[in-house]
Amino acid sequence: MAINAISINARICLIDLPGRRGIKTRKAICHGFFQEAHVVPPSLLKGGHSGGQVSSVFALVETEEGRVHRVAPDCIRFLDSKGIFEQYDWSDPEEAEA
Repeated sequence: MAINAISINARICLIDLPGRRGIKTRKAICHGFFQEAHVVPPSLLKGGHSGGQVSSVFALVETEEGRVHRVAPDCIRFLDSKGIFEQYDWSDPEEAEA
């Protein structure tokens, strides 16, 4: 098993965590996104899969209570995104060439 870290600055966010009474939204700090990979051996059955690698991406977030959770990226809503997109050039490169 291999885990590769994609380093970013910690960001404030809201996360959706499943609970006994349904999904609960919590305040959190996202510490980064990580990729985890597992090797899958080939099937021993005739005509079975040939094996390979399965990987997934997850985020490590910390809640107000200090607990760390591993969550899927689509369970996160960042709260510090206001103004961040103005830092980038969103012009179409094909339009610039014309």
